[in-house]
Amino acid sequence: MNRFFANVLGGGAARRTPNKARRLRLDSLEDRSVPATFIVTTAADNAGGVNPTAGAGTGTLRQAIVDANATTEADTIVFDAAGVFATPQTINLEAILPTIVTAGGGLTITGTGVDNLTVRRSASAATQFRVLTSTATAASPLTMTDFTITGGNTASTSTVNGGAGLRAAGLISLDRMRITGNTSGVAGGAIRVDTGGALSLKNSTVSGNTASTSGGGIYFFDGGSLVIENSTISGNTSGGNGGGAIYFYGTTAAAPPVVAELLASVEFRMTRAFAVNPAGGAAAVVP
Repeated sequence: MNRFFANVLGGGAARRTPNKARRLRLDSLEDRSVPATFIVTTAADNAGGVNPTAGAGTGTLRQAIVDANATTEADTIVFDAAGVFATPQTINLEAILPTIVTAGGGLTITGTGVDNLTVRRSASAATQFRVLTSTATAASPLTMTDFTITGGNTASTSTVNGGAGLRAAGLISLDRMRITGNTSGVAGGAIRVDTGGALSLKNSTVSGNTASTSGGGIYFFDGGSLVIENSTISGNTSGGNGGGAIYFYGTTAAAPPVVAELLASVEFRMTRAFAVNPAGGAAAVVP
């Protein structure tokens, strides 16, 4: 009896549980890549407009685009507002910037304001070129905010030279941007949107751009969609095919709404075409 109570009350020997071998299990995890932020620390371009190697650390906008292209996740490019970009700056390019590619993931370029940051083809550049090019698909959206694009100048030898300020595909979002003073020898003085691309233009200005053929402001190569909100498209000119402000060729996407329904939301001021044609001076929608 004493032994019984001793065991119940804990006074006896503790019962030992035999050890069991434990099996380690490895579970696969989802991709946990962290988006990177690349900081532009200088308003200079790389010497001769030569693209640096990824990770070279030159601090230029050209370097930041190269570095963003080298990653697979969505990235952001910003400008050092505590350093040189604390005051208004102009980045004078000696050659076209690196093409933004799908493999680099989505990219957001955030400036310091349209009056504080200008990215332009240098007036002393030896060749004609556009300022920015993106071949990224809808899987890697391009977003640009708060800077000015100007000075782009492309030749008339081929339609690939359209879009003197920006040529892009996929999903393109422009907010608080100014695209002005660009000249295309073919179509798209300011912007060319490639086949099926979707352009969102908000709180922005597209003005004073010129195209020799079509779309002095914006040119859609073949289909796509256009959303314009609180923006001004003015003072752009085009040649014989019309569309001083916008030239849209092809079939509009079902969503967002078709371009014809959106034209009423954009403010057209002093926009004209050099040539009188049935397509219209301000906007031409060609199915």
